[in-house]
Amino acid sequence: MTSNSLTGSMNMIGACWMTRLLGEPVSSLSIDESNDIIAGGWSGMLSYWDCDGDNSWSTKLPDRIGCIISNQEFVFATAGLHIVAVSRTSGKVMWQFALEGSADEVVIHGERVYATSSVYDIEHNDFIDSAVWCFSFDGEHLWTKHMDERPWTIFPDNNAVIIGLGRPKMGIAIINQDGDLNYQQLDSNSPVTFGGLIGSRPLFGHANGDISSIDDNITNIPGESIEGVLTDNQENLIVVAEHSVQSFDNNKSKLWAMKNLQTSGHAIGFEINNIQTFWYAQPDGLNGTLKVIYCDRGQQITAMSCSKISNIVARGNRVVVGNEAGEVLVWDADMLNRRLEKDIDPVYDDRKRAMRDRLKALKKR
Repeated sequence: MTSNSLTGSMNMIGACWMTRLLGEPVSSLSIDESNDIIAGGWSGMLSYWDCDGDNSWSTKLPDRIGCIISNQEFVFATAGLHIVAVSRTSGKVMWQFALEGSADEVVIHGERVYATSSVYDIEHNDFIDSAVWCFSFDGEHLWTKHMDERPWTIFPDNNAVIIGLGRPKMGIAIINQDGDLNYQQLDSNSPVTFGGLIGSRPLFGHANGDISSIDDNITNIPGESIEGVLTDNQENLIVVAEHSVQSFDNNKSKLWAMKNLQTSGHAIGFEINNIQTFWYAQPDGLNGTLKVIYCDRGQQITAMSCSKISNIVARGNRVVVGNEAGEVLVWDADMLNRRLEKDIDPVYDDRKRAMRDRLKALKKR
């Protein structure tokens, strides 16, 4: 099922709860359980806004910011070759450490910080070395584990950290806090391109279109590499693939599909009309389109054009979008639902028309 029908002609920018400027193209976004927002830029700017939209601080990191994660005390980010720890309260850089090659992703598990790195050889057109790094919160380098396979994804799960591997080994590696690696093959023999804790279980996407758990294969989207797997509050899967977005129920039956499209960001958002939503961005050169659809049937609710979107994150009652114009756009559930109700309410439309008529009459006097 595919639908492109709008429920109204709502001005999404007008319904935006907050717009802030980073001062450079947005490359990374984070929103925490308190609705505090952290944005990173292509030239290393890192800015923090609290839940009321006030800018707490901004600081400059060494290079383009690729990944952001935080706890109560620190904001950790990858910036070029470095992993950087910034004070959450002041924005002061507390420590930084140069990894070998590009610093890719960073996660927190327990009382430690884990980062992945990779070295790309242009001559061989391939990654020639990769590693997982472990640090204490105060910056002590605890250990490094090198591997031939690039860890395309890393995420925490219970008592360990899981990384999804590329060629030649593929599968996953489960790492404990001492750096011991337990390699495990998955049912799919294709490189892991996505991994995450989806609901309560680890799920993985693969280069050949497989979606798998640790125990078995769930489904396949033939000929498309998997870029993301999400779940809504009905436990249906939404799979973001190379050229499509598709949804499956618990019985692996397809609910809907949108094909022949590419996305540059996506997230499960808050409920609209008591139905959870999926937000995604489609790139078009230097421009982009933000679209919002219902998770249960794929029906489009609203859309807007803007600068090319690089990131979408969501948590609780907020959705945050970052674009290459340096804008950080925030939508709030209550505000957006009220706006949608007004836009599709004929009584409200009649009131607007009556007000416009009165204003015109006043101007003629």
